[in-house]
Amino acid sequence: MIKAQFSFHPVGQGCFYTGGINFNLNKINNTFHFVYDCGTMSKNVKINNVIDKYKKTNYYPLNSDKQNLDLLVVSHFDKDHINGIKTLLTQFTIKRVILPYLSKTSRLMYGLMYLKELNAINDFIDLENKIFNNDTQFLYLKEVSESSENLFNTDNNNEGNENNDFFINSQTLNNEVSNKNTYNSLHITIYNLWEFKFVNLKDYTKNYNDKINDFENNVKNSDFYLNKELNDKTLTALKKIYKDVFKGSINNTSIMMYHNLKYNNKLKHIANSIHFNNYNVNTNINNHNHFHYYKHNDCFCLYDKEYQCCKYCHCNTGTFMFGDLKLKSKKIYNFFINNFNLELIKVLVNQVPHHGASKNWNTKLLNDTSAIIYVCNYGLKNIYNHPNYQVFSNIVNSRNIFLPNTENLILNYQFCFF
Repeated sequence: MIKAQFSFHPVGQGCFYTGGINFNLNKINNTFHFVYDCGTMSKNVKINNVIDKYKKTNYYPLNSDKQNLDLLVVSHFDKDHINGIKTLLTQFTIKRVILPYLSKTSRLMYGLMYLKELNAINDFIDLENKIFNNDTQFLYLKEVSESSENLFNTDNNNEGNENNDFFINSQTLNNEVSNKNTYNSLHITIYNLWEFKFVNLKDYTKNYNDKINDFENNVKNSDFYLNKELNDKTLTALKKIYKDVFKGSINNTSIMMYHNLKYNNKLKHIANSIHFNNYNVNTNINNHNHFHYYKHNDCFCLYDKEYQCCKYCHCNTGTFMFGDLKLKSKKIYNFFINNFNLELIKVLVNQVPHHGASKNWNTKLLNDTSAIIYVCNYGLKNIYNHPNYQVFSNIVNSRNIFLPNTENLILNYQFCFF
């Protein structure tokens, strides 16, 4: 049996998504744990409390002070997606981390843009050594151009076997970036039964490369390029250079993730269950032709109307996590369609990109994927007016299910396969 449970935790204006996939079949008895982003900008959320509740879920042994986390995925380096990671590290030993590949100059730029304190910027520039444990393995995803296609076609046909608890079916780019486990894309299988696909897409601001070169030329003689830590004097000078060059604008980059059961005709999918607490159920859910719901205690539960194996529910158990990806960009959206054409019809859940911002939304998503559940993580009374009302209207008017993931609302969903 495979029992997979996934959660959008209540962090408000941010993202904290987790998964536990329990394998109990043949000679395998193990659970694979992963986290996609961990952060919030909602002042009324105590991220350490949310992480502590996650740690106490059923899939973790209760007799261990520090748990193992098999994989942490950092979609991008905005505060609301990463500022809980230090707390996460106090509770978990993280085996592997997937990060966007950033040059030293790019890390400095992100540090200057998002971080205020000197120590925080120095930690970010050398985060592998200053934040994570020495035993953590780092996998880097290089930004790919919007015109790239067929990233998941590989000559490596060995997709692992049931003994591979973490198999990477992708080729590194070590010839381009020395001493880095760097990839154009990542295709990972767990016991050859569950698969993950990752790609790092970027939407460039105007004249971005020229600005990078200009910035690098201005800072090349600073302590930063002499392999020293920044000091207060250097930091002040670099902030001025950054403001003069970028004037507040920077590129938009985000790692998107797809995960699902890898097709296996020996396994039968019995049922989905979806739980979301303290939420007034949209009528579209009750009228939907595939789901019904009932109220149990203070939790609304969605269940498949079909409890037996069928083609529809067997395939549609996938999830797309988009982070802050700008799907509204025609080039990025076409890239997404071209590279995930086989996965588009296998998804049940789509994360609404960038907290429901209109500039990141693409209505084509409603027709191009099989997803009927759209989860939007945002903070109540946030200053950005997320989610955009038109985005919300697009989703519910197409008879799909819009589920808010705020400070007060957690969403759990699970699948069982026998």
